[in-house]
Amino acid sequence: MPKQSTGPGRTSSARRTGGTRPLGPRAQRVPSQAKSPARLKLEQLSIRPLHFVRRLPKLVIPIAMGALLFAGLLITEPWAGLLLLVLAGFLAWLLALSWPALVPSSRWIRLLVVAAIVVAAFWRFTGSA
Repeated sequence: MPKQSTGPGRTSSARRTGGTRPLGPRAQRVPSQAKSPARLKLEQLSIRPLHFVRRLPKLVIPIAMGALLFAGLLITEPWAGLLLLVLAGFLAWLLALSWPALVPSSRWIRLLVVAAIVVAAFWRFTGSA
């Protein structure tokens, strides 16, 4: 008997096994349901900006981030640090939103990237470059 289609990329066998497919080769971490008031406020304030970002074409955010990074590093004026701080703020916001779902090694790597961009921004502000 042929498998019935239940939608794009799914067959009836996927429905029998629970219908969940892993997102990657490693086990996924499920965040706890207990949330602090600060976490709830962050998520509530982030709903509209996240919907706006999601509606953008997929390449807009990576291109904008790359432009901010390269402009902030290549422009020799001290105000170029502002571009780097905008980038660091955006990445820190995404890090804060995804923090509960990340494994500790991913947290530290992303935190290190944000810290390196902040250090580069202050380096630009002082005119050391």
